[in-house]
Amino acid sequence: MRIEMREQKHLWIVFNPAKGDPREVIIDEEHNDLRVCDGLHVVKVRWENDRLKDVLVDDIFVWRGKKRG
Repeated sequence: MRIEMREQKHLWIVFNPAKGDPREVIIDEEHNDLRVCDGLHVVKVRWENDRLKDVLVDDIFVWRGKKRG
């Protein structure tokens, strides 16, 4: 497992990089999202104002939160 902080904005966690395993988890503070990649698909969870905003799979919305305010 490899964990790196990139520019104090992105936390990358990569599993078994020596074996060529493409799985990774990316926490992106700048874009308020968390991405989980398995080499075939990317699940992106986005939040806004500390609330879950939406969930996308391969950039296709699969869930959208209720509008508040």
